[in-house]
Amino acid sequence: MTWANQQPTENRIGPEGPHQVPYNPIMSQGASESGLPPIARPLTGRVVQEPPCIKIGKRHLSAEENGTAVDVFTMSLADQTIPLLPFRNWGQLDVYKWSVQGKFPGTPAGLEVASDHVKIAGETVLVGDANGCAKLERVFNDWLLLEKANLESVHKKRVAKSTPSTAGAAAPQTMRYGVEVDKRGQVHIKCLRGGEMLSAVGLTLQGFNGLFSQGLMRKPRALEIGALHDWVELDGELCSFEHGNNEAAKLEKLLNEKYLPSDRLGQGKDVLIFANAASPTGFDIQFPVTVGGVTENRRRTFNDAALELLLEPTRCGVIQPGLIIKICPPNLIFKRKTADGGEAYLDKSAEDTVALTSDDGKQRLIDLSQPVNYAHLGVIELTAVFNHPAVNRHSKLGMEPAPPSLPEIQPAAPQIPAREPVSKANPASAGVPVPRLPPLVAKSPELVLEAVLAGPVIAPKPQADRVQQTEPLTDTQPTSSPNAWLASVLAQPPIRFDWLSSLLYAKIAERFGNSRVGTIGPGSGWTVALGEVSDVADPAFKGIFLTQKGGFGFLGRDAMLRFHRGVIFLGSRASVLEGIDVALLAVGLFEQSDFVFVVSDGFTSKFDVPQQAVGRELARLSNAGAIVLSKSEVLAAERALELVWTVPADQSNPLEPEVLESLRPG
Repeated sequence: MTWANQQPTENRIGPEGPHQVPYNPIMSQGASESGLPPIARPLTGRVVQEPPCIKIGKRHLSAEENGTAVDVFTMSLADQTIPLLPFRNWGQLDVYKWSVQGKFPGTPAGLEVASDHVKIAGETVLVGDANGCAKLERVFNDWLLLEKANLESVHKKRVAKSTPSTAGAAAPQTMRYGVEVDKRGQVHIKCLRGGEMLSAVGLTLQGFNGLFSQGLMRKPRALEIGALHDWVELDGELCSFEHGNNEAAKLEKLLNEKYLPSDRLGQGKDVLIFANAASPTGFDIQFPVTVGGVTENRRRTFNDAALELLLEPTRCGVIQPGLIIKICPPNLIFKRKTADGGEAYLDKSAEDTVALTSDDGKQRLIDLSQPVNYAHLGVIELTAVFNHPAVNRHSKLGMEPAPPSLPEIQPAAPQIPAREPVSKANPASAGVPVPRLPPLVAKSPELVLEAVLAGPVIAPKPQADRVQQTEPLTDTQPTSSPNAWLASVLAQPPIRFDWLSSLLYAKIAERFGNSRVGTIGPGSGWTVALGEVSDVADPAFKGIFLTQKGGFGFLGRDAMLRFHRGVIFLGSRASVLEGIDVALLAVGLFEQSDFVFVVSDGFTSKFDVPQQAVGRELARLSNAGAIVLSKSEVLAAERALELVWTVPADQSNPLEPEVLESLRPG
C-alpha cells in the first residue's frame, strides 16, 4: 500500500465562490472565516428529533466558478447549503456528509442532475421552470418522508420478530415434509412451510429431481423407485405402498429426519431454475409475472426475453431496483445503474457474494462483482444467485450478515447517561479544536490518555490454542470469568456496518482526541493517534482509522487490522490475509488499555490460509497493542474488559442510532 500523508479536502461554494477546506468527521459544519468551526462536537451519526426539511433555492454560477455559466438548484439543510452541480453523483454533491451523519437515509432515489433539469424519484424538474424550486422541494421532502416511513416499518418488523413466542407458534414456520396416500393409492409428497405449500410431487423420479433442483430436499446417495410408483428406497431405507401397505408415516419421518436441506435454498423463493438441455443456456427459469392484470408463475426458457421480463419492475418487481443483468454466453454479468446514467460492476464485498454450503459441508463462493460462468453452475447454485439479497429484493431484509449464533430475543443493554462535551482544544490536533469528554471512570482525561500512551505492552498469549480450535465455544461461560457481565451486551446484533464504523470511530475520537485527516492507503480518511506519532504515513504510527469508504481498524508497529462489510483484513501495510463473513460486534479496552475488537465466533476458520499463518498475524497484532477475540473468547477471558462500545441494530429511534458504552460493574 502507499501511505502518503495528503490532506483530503472538499469543494464548498460560499458567498465568495468555491473554495476547499479540510474535512473532519467529528467537527460541526458551521465554519468561520478562519476555517475553524465555532462549535465542535463529535460525529455520532445522530439526526435531529424532527424530520429534516429540505429547502430548495436557485443560484447562478459564473464561468469563473463552474467553468461554464449555468443556473443550478441549491439544497439546504438548516444553515448548510450545497449546489446541485450538473453531472455529479450524490457522493460528490454531499460535501457536508449528510449521509454519513445520518441526516440523509441514503442516496436520493434515482437522483440525476443535468444542466437543464434535476430528476429524483421518477420526477423531473426543469431548472428554467418558474415554480421549479417549489416542485423540487416537494419531491425531496416527499422522498424523505417515505424513507422515514420505511425505516419505521423495518424497525417495527424487527421488534415484532424479537417478541417472545411459544414453541408451538414458531414451529409452523420451519420447513417440513408431509406424505399422503389418496383414494386411488397414489402417494403425494408435500413440501410445507407453515401453512404454505412450497411444492407437491408424486412418488416418481421426476418429482424427486424437481425437489433436488429447487433446493427443497437433500439428494440421497442412492434412490430407487418402483416401476409402479408403489415403493421407494432412500439410501437403503425401504418404504412400501404395494399390496395395500401404507407406510406414509415412515416415509414422512424419514424425509424430515434425514433429507431436509442443510441451508435455506429453495424455501419459498421467487425465482426457480430448472435444467433443460434444449435451452440455449441449458436452463429454464420460473418467476411470478403479471400478464393482463393476472399474476402467473410458469417455466420459461432462460434466455434474453425471459431475463428482460424478469428485470421489468412493473410487471415482475422481483429484481433489486437499479440492477442490470446481462447474458453474455457463457457468462451472466451483474451491474448497477449509476447516477450519471452509466453502469458499474457490483462491489467486491461480502454483500455481493453468494455463499453456498453443500450437503457434505463444503462451502462455495460466487462473486457477483465478476462475470459468473453459468455453464459451471448447477440448478441449485444458479437458484441461489437469483434469490440472493443483492439480486432479489424480496430476500431477507438487510445486507449486513448477522452472526448466526445470536438469539432471537435480545436483552437490553445498560443505558449510559448522556454527557456534555468539554470545550477544550487538543494541542495534538494541529490547532484544530477537538472535543474531549471526561471518561466514565474515576480518572481525569489526562490520566486516561497518559495510561494509553505509556501503558506497558502486554505480551500476547500463545495463539496455538485459539488457532487449533475448530469448534466455536458456546455462550455458556464460567461464572468466575471477569467478563461474564458482557453476555447480554454482546448478545445484541450490531447495526449495519457503515453506521457501526462511523459511530465507533466517533466514540473513540471523542474519548482520546488527536483526530485528524490523512491519506490511508489509496484514499483519504481520519485517524486517532494513540502515541506520540500523529502522521499515519509514519511506520511508527499507532492508532485507530476510518476510511472514506467506511473501512475501520487499527494500525501500529507494522501491524494492520481492518474491517469492511463483513470482511476482516489482518496483516501489515504491505500484505494482508482476508477472511470473509466475519462480523465486528464491539470494540473495548482491557484494563491495561489494549484495544479489543470483538468479532463473531469461529473467525479464524474464515481465512483461506493455514491456521498457523493466522496465528502469526494475530500475535503480531497483539504485540502492537490490539487484540482480536471472538465473543466466546471474550466471555471466557481471564483479563477484564474495562468498557465496551456497541451499536445494537435494535434502536429506540432507527433514525437516531446511538452508541452504548458499557462499563465493568464495580
